[in-house]
Amino acid sequence: MPQSIGHTIGSFLAFVSFLVPPVAGGYFAARFARTLPRLHVLVVGVLGALLSLLAFRASPRAMAAYAVTSLVLAALGGYLRLRSAPKEDEA
Repeated sequence: MPQSIGHTIGSFLAFVSFLVPPVAGGYFAARFARTLPRLHVLVVGVLGALLSLLAFRASPRAMAAYAVTSLVLAALGGYLRLRSAPKEDEA
């Protein structure tokens, strides 16, 4: 396998591993919350942002960007779940 293909695959996997956990966390927080699903999504997003700040060592600007992106992606996961959830009036 040429070096550039291996580097491309590694970059793609790193990109996917950056996107999937916050979106999945927000989705499942909204899915399994009995009450106040938006608050649960916010809590999961904040916890994910804090864990990312503890886990990664980078410049302060990069760490802040990663934390904000983690919050936004968790909100996206919660939005996807709440958009597809049946309304209480319809049930």
